[in-house]
Amino acid sequence: MLAIINNEGFTLNKPHVAIIKGTNPHQMIKEAFDLLGGLDFVVSSQDSVLIKPNLCTLKKSDTGATTDPMLVEALINLLRDKTSDISIVESDSGAIDAEVKFAACGYVPLSQRTGVNLINLSKEKLVDVTIPNALALKSIKLPKVTMDSDVLINVSKLKVSEMTGVTLSLKNVFGLIPSRFKTKYHRILDNVIVDLNKVVKSRLALVDGIVGMEGQGPIEGDPVKMNLVVAGLDCVAVDSISTAIMGFNPEAVSHIKLANSEGLGEGKLQNISIRGKSVLEVQRKFKMPRSMPLTRRIKFKITEWDALLTSPVISECIGILRYYRRWKHGLA
Repeated sequence: MLAIINNEGFTLNKPHVAIIKGTNPHQMIKEAFDLLGGLDFVVSSQDSVLIKPNLCTLKKSDTGATTDPMLVEALINLLRDKTSDISIVESDSGAIDAEVKFAACGYVPLSQRTGVNLINLSKEKLVDVTIPNALALKSIKLPKVTMDSDVLINVSKLKVSEMTGVTLSLKNVFGLIPSRFKTKYHRILDNVIVDLNKVVKSRLALVDGIVGMEGQGPIEGDPVKMNLVVAGLDCVAVDSISTAIMGFNPEAVSHIKLANSEGLGEGKLQNISIRGKSVLEVQRKFKMPRSMPLTRRIKFKITEWDALLTSPVISECIGILRYYRRWKHGLA
């Protein structure tokens, strides 16, 4: 059993992480802000705010694969007390355009209800970003809108991953890379995740644990009803507590341990103060993935070869798949 901290003995030098259990996303988000000290710790008047959900596939949030749009809508409703400059962002991946992900995952009606913009980062102007003390990437091209925004709010999903053990706030930043073929970084994924979090700072990390995912995550796993939100201003601390909630030791998760050692946040459970529910009250042992299926191993191996990805035959196949998916969701 992990050594779990309790809800007592808060100190100012410890990051706070809120654990909220409930069934109403609006009440849960409000309680998260209340437990963390209010909106003022996150957003100031007229700040430009980007919200990054986890939209890694075309599956609905009740599968455990993607972020619940109702949770994001609850967040938007609270943020409007401070600013109206709010956008939701995602990038293309493989043969799936961000617009298709927005449509499939319920974010188009959310945008219509709230008036927030849906931004495809793969279509935005890019800037060269130098990464200090880089582990893998000395520099990378990132969307200018990401670097220019005042506040990034990271709304990830509570789930396991075939590649990184867990996929939470730190990993969700990987989706800001505008390249359609970002899977080429999978062979050095832990280092890339940490490098990105050095230059893209999430002001608030929210983990959607309303329905999590165990087993063959992050896409093909099994849903787990948890009715949880985990929140904090320190992504490493939030991911560490979320990992413990799933029954794992965060110090055994490579990118969390590396982020802690690189000074990006607090990864040791004993140094994190919990507000709301305790870890023990909500903890459930998630099933970890079996070894990655052969077909997926082949797919990821292929994506390491840039020349093959940009070959005319592969490009044509991807173009056909993109058109089909856009047509299927009424976007062609």
